[in-house]
Amino acid sequence: MRRTNKIGTGVDGACTQASSGANFDQIVSNELTADAVLPAVAIPFAIAQNRLESNNYTSNLFLNYNNLNGYKYTGSQYQSGQGPQSPEGDYYAAYACIEDSAQEQSAWWGRRAAAGFDLTTLTTPKAFVNELAAVGWFTSSPAAYLSRLNSLLTLVNIQASTGVDTTGYTGQYSSLIAAGLVFAVAYMVFD
Repeated sequence: MRRTNKIGTGVDGACTQASSGANFDQIVSNELTADAVLPAVAIPFAIAQNRLESNNYTSNLFLNYNNLNGYKYTGSQYQSGQGPQSPEGDYYAAYACIEDSAQEQSAWWGRRAAAGFDLTTLTTPKAFVNELAAVGWFTSSPAAYLSRLNSLLTLVNIQASTGVDTTGYTGQYSSLIAAGLVFAVAYMVFD
């Protein structure tokens, strides 16, 4: 369910800039958890996707336009304007803050659900990547994108409300407790 907080503020009222050096993984986790659109198990996959698309939070698009994942300009309520021109000739989106970019990501997944896609099937990195591939999110092969996403999952740094830290979890299975829910995060390398 979409929240109704003012654009330019996150779930905690913050408006974090990419240049701040904040824990961007945690900011995205907070926003996606508050929206409750993606299943909890898929939130680390979405964060790893952001790391992949932003060159581990170092891309020009991220640092200068607060754009977490290469989202294009559509004039949506989350966007503050146009960013730079993309290689395809259209424009990337600019955001007032990281929280707005994360809220756009959540809204995108919400539109997928409204279109009939069962988000509860996003229980593995492979399922997550396959859904992105189905809508043409990336141009590389799904296997290459999956390999890169899997390599970044070990960097995901989020804490649940209980203080359980997932920093550098190595795979197999880790348990997280968030908002009173227990969920398993499966990190597996697939062909």
